[in-house]
Amino acid sequence: MGETLEVEMMFQLLTALAVLASPVLSKEGAMRRVDNFAEIDAIRGDGGGLALRFYDAITGQPIIGGTVDLEGKSARTGRDGRVLLPWPKNLAAGDDERALEFRARGYITTRLKVRFQARTLFNNRFSISPKLPTPKHLRIVLDWGRTPADLDAHFSKLGGYHISYRHKKSFQDLVNLDRDDTDGEGPETITIRRVDPEGRYSFFVHDYTHRGQPSSTALSKSRARVMVFGNGRLLHVFRVPSQGQGRVWEVFSVEAGEVRGQGRLR
Repeated sequence: MGETLEVEMMFQLLTALAVLASPVLSKEGAMRRVDNFAEIDAIRGDGGGLALRFYDAITGQPIIGGTVDLEGKSARTGRDGRVLLPWPKNLAAGDDERALEFRARGYITTRLKVRFQARTLFNNRFSISPKLPTPKHLRIVLDWGRTPADLDAHFSKLGGYHISYRHKKSFQDLVNLDRDDTDGEGPETITIRRVDPEGRYSFFVHDYTHRGQPSSTALSKSRARVMVFGNGRLLHVFRVPSQGQGRVWEVFSVEAGEVRGQGRLR
């Protein structure tokens, strides 16, 4: 009984600290990144808590006051977008997933899976899309780990345009690269305001950091994840293959309005 009470008190203390935590500032006054994977290792385990972070897919800033539901438990994100929940019970020794729902004013209510490997949290940050103006809008969000520092999102239309950090806008289909991230984790986000039902599109991720190393395995180890939002919800989630060489991840194509996963490294 005493041990149970002690664990409960510890969890309440960690939850309070999560809510009160504020962004860490450098000497120059700029926000300094939190090492999210070090955080995973520091608080994992049945007696600790599950720390997750939620960010705006357009600005990259923490989402404050969002509600997170996981296995019957709820908590709200603090000023750093962080929430602390009880560690899930009975995780499988191999791969496992647990359902999560995120809700916040002005954002798409997002139902997704939190992934675990060997009873360890695979990644703890999620970039959530603000609500889209119309059902015709499509938003693609790329998140990854601390390395490689620079992964680039590319969206192209056959016979039309190629959106990337080089060309960020196209009046055709009203496409825009909303955010380009060059120092790890993401998000990198592309919004398509008008999808051509007859158009043929492709989305891929390029490891710019290792652009001169064709046999690099860094992309497969990046923990990259692509989420596609549209019609008021999360439509698709794609994860980079965990093994293989290559600097390009072919994520999905769109033909006749249908999204088709590819999942190849080259």
